[in-house]
Formats: sequence, C-alpha cells, structure tokens
Amino acid sequence: YDFAGGADHAALLRSFRTTGFQATSFAQAVAEIHRMIAAKLEPLSEEERGRAGLGGLRPPSGCTIFLGFTSNLISSGVRETIRYLVQRNMVWTCW
Repeated sequence: YDFAGGADHAALLRSFRTTGFQATSFAQAVAEIHRMIAAKLEPLSEEERGRAGLGGLRPPSGCTIFLGFTSNLISSGVRETIRYLVQRNMVWTCW
C-alpha cells in the first residue's frame, strides 16, 4: 500500500492479502466472513426451508454462523464485539 496517495482504508485492508503470512491469513478470514454473510442473506427455497432444522425465533438462512469462545475473551476486551454480534442476531447462540 502506498501511503503517498492519502489514507484509503479499504485499499489498505485489500493490501493485506499480499503483505505477509498473518495479514494474508487475516484477509482470507475476512473473505470467508463475507462469503458467510452473503450466504446468510440469500433466500432459501421451499425445500431448504423444510430442512433448516435449528428452529427457534430466528428465520432459517443459507448459513448458520456459530460463535464459540472461552471466558477469557470476555475479560480481554472483545466483550463489546461479542455483545454486538449477539444483539444483532449475527451469530447463533445456545446456553
């Protein structure tokens, strides 16, 4: 990424794909998350609706995203991120 052209955050994040091992892994994870979100937003066919068996209050979608975490994540500073995801029904939770 060339900072001489000013701050372009989207271009900076796109450059992570080829910056190094950790940045490349991060870029691959972001791409996978985008695929999951796109699949979640696609409408299901009638046949798929019949097979979507998680039940609950959430309408069935093309992708169920499970969030698993350990208690140390809550105290490590990502508590608000987890809260955001759960409150907006972006992950499937079970207690």
